[in-house]
Amino acid sequence: MAHNLIARARKDTVPITVIAADKVEAWSRTLSKAKRDWLTGAGFTGNAGASALIPADKGGVEQVIFVTDDTTDMWSWSHLATQLPVGSYKLAGRLLEGNGAGCGAGLGPFGL
Repeated sequence: MAHNLIARARKDTVPITVIAADKVEAWSRTLSKAKRDWLTGAGFTGNAGASALIPADKGGVEQVIFVTDDTTDMWSWSHLATQLPVGSYKLAGRLLEGNGAGCGAGLGPFGL
C-alpha cells in the first residue's frame, strides 16, 4: 500500500485536517499570507471534497486539508486517498459519525 491511515502519530505522520465547508473562510484567515497564496495557486476551492497539501516551511508536507459537509461519504474519502503522496497520515479535527473515512481511505488505493 502506498500510504496508510494510522491511529497513533509517529514523527513522520502528516495530519489530515478536516474542515467543514462553512468554516473554510475563517480557517484560511488563520494561515500566513504565503500559505493562503499557496492554496490559491494550487486551485484550492474550499468546497466540500476539496483537498490540498500544505507545505512545511523546511520542505515536505506540513498537513493535508480536506473539506467536508453533510454530503461527504466514503467515496469522497476514497478520492482523497488517491491524491495523497506516499506516507503515513492521521485524521485531525471532528468527524461526523458514519462519514466513511476509514473505509473510503482504505478503498482509495485500490481504485474503487
